[in-house]
Amino acid sequence: MTQNSRILLLVIALWCQILGIGCAVAAAQETTSAMLQAAFRATAAKNYEQARAAYEKLVAADPQSGLSLYARFLSRTSQTTQLLELLSSPEFQKVSPLIQARTAIAAGDIMRALASLERASLPEELYPAAVLLFSLCREAGDEQRANQHLLAAIRNTHLTPQQRLDLFQRVHRNVPPENLLPALSDVLGSLVSQPRMDFPDLRSFVNNILASFDGRPGYTLLRSHLATEATSQPLTAWVYSIALQRREDPELAKATLTNALRSQTPTSCTRALLLEELAQLPAIDLSEAEKLFNELIPIAKNPDRVRFRLAGILFKAKRYADVCRVIETIDRTNLSEEDRKIAANMRLTAMALVEPAEKVITAFEQEAQGKSYTYVRELAEAPFVRLLETDDHLKYRHALQARLKESTAPIELLILMMST
Repeated sequence: MTQNSRILLLVIALWCQILGIGCAVAAAQETTSAMLQAAFRATAAKNYEQARAAYEKLVAADPQSGLSLYARFLSRTSQTTQLLELLSSPEFQKVSPLIQARTAIAAGDIMRALASLERASLPEELYPAAVLLFSLCREAGDEQRANQHLLAAIRNTHLTPQQRLDLFQRVHRNVPPENLLPALSDVLGSLVSQPRMDFPDLRSFVNNILASFDGRPGYTLLRSHLATEATSQPLTAWVYSIALQRREDPELAKATLTNALRSQTPTSCTRALLLEELAQLPAIDLSEAEKLFNELIPIAKNPDRVRFRLAGILFKAKRYADVCRVIETIDRTNLSEEDRKIAANMRLTAMALVEPAEKVITAFEQEAQGKSYTYVRELAEAPFVRLLETDDHLKYRHALQARLKESTAPIELLILMMST
């Protein structure tokens, strides 16, 4: 047998194996669907014995979905003995607490469901279990228990920030601010220490929580408690400063942040939040902002994002040589796509004002390489944004004409020529 024949046989064998696995999965899905259809048909015909047999096969094949369906059938057909047997069966005991709770709810056993939900510990089940537990307690009229469980769930570090935000928005309507603030402080304390949660993410999280209080009776009381704790808790001072900005009081926000930085001892992560919040206030002048961003860079989670913001401050101050210097130090892979685009445009605009035309053209070639026409077309405008029709402007045309005569000149330079 030749080598090619062996390879062909191997490929055929692998393909047959893949087809076999696919057919087996499809057959299993078809069997599960057939079991469910058989159970529905038997139920419609009031042949409950045949329906039970179909549901029992479904539970054996797919207990996660089969148990609750079988429990609902037994409950609605008043088969109490069989329902109790199901809730004490080995199949029921083997599934996770969340599946047990859903099965108990289908059976009408709310107390058993609550007990199961309180035992939920799998990370992927914590959020749905918390929401379900909260809803069941509220339906039972036990608001206090509902809120206690939700406040406990909010503190669980396995939940995502978005899940925690959703839980906050559910619970704040019924919980006094003095009870809600400790949970908020715990959650922020854990999120602040996470490397992936940078300033924009954390600020958005806090802003969304504060926005959920807008127009509600407890918001004034919440701000009052924030103001009290801000004098001794640096992280709360940051939250309070955001609340003040939402109330359009940037001067008090500045005073709050400045006091927290001077008179308190925040951790490096909290200090970074305070510095960046202060640096972006409209009440801060450009020289102050530059100083704050320079202080922030060594302790920032993403120093390149901070350098990008510093470059923006320097650009506003018309310090174009410094803009070029700072942008050169940035690893742009650490920036968002939009910020990378802004950095490229800002670099070319600044370079056109302080560097020779030949150097700007080289920088344009670097920035335009591999980019789309739309991107390059916009980029080609950047060098001339602040360059008037002067001799310097005309120098670009001459430099471009000279570069285009070279065999290595990229086609993107023709787009730049269109902008001159």
